[in-house]
Amino acid sequence: IRDSSDAAWNSSTLAGGLSWVCQDSIGTHIFQGTENRRYIASALVAEALALRTGLSKAVSSGIKDMICFSDSKSLIDLITGNKSVISLRGILHDLGVLSKSFNSISFQFISRVCNVQADSLAKNSLFQYSNNLSEIDNNVLF
Repeated sequence: IRDSSDAAWNSSTLAGGLSWVCQDSIGTHIFQGTENRRYIASALVAEALALRTGLSKAVSSGIKDMICFSDSKSLIDLITGNKSVISLRGILHDLGVLSKSFNSISFQFISRVCNVQADSLAKNSLFQYSNNLSEIDNNVLF
C-alpha cells in the first residue's frame, strides 16, 4: 500500500491544507482525505502533519504494510536520517509510534510531478479554507 501526502501552506496567514491519498499497488484508491489547520509554524511542519494524519488513517484502516511518499525532501531526510528539528520533535515522535503499528514501512521522496493528486488536494483544501477564513473575518464586528 502506498500513502502519498502533501501540504500547502500560506506564510502570511499560517493556514495550511493537508492531504493524503492511499492506494494499493495497482493504483486503486483505498482512501483519501484533506484537513485544514489555522496556525502552522512552517511548510515543513505542514508536510509532517499531513504525513502523520495519513499514517494515522492507515493504522485505523488496519493496513499493515506501507510505503509513504512525500515531495518534501527535507522531511524524508529527517525521518530516514533519524535526525530531529525542535519544531518537529513531537510530530517525528508520533510518526515513530505510528510506524510501529506496521509490519513494514518505508519513507521515500518523490517529485511534485509524481505527487500531483495529493498536491492538488492540499492546494484546493487551503484555497477553500482561506476563502472561508476571509468570509469569517469580514463578518466579525468590533
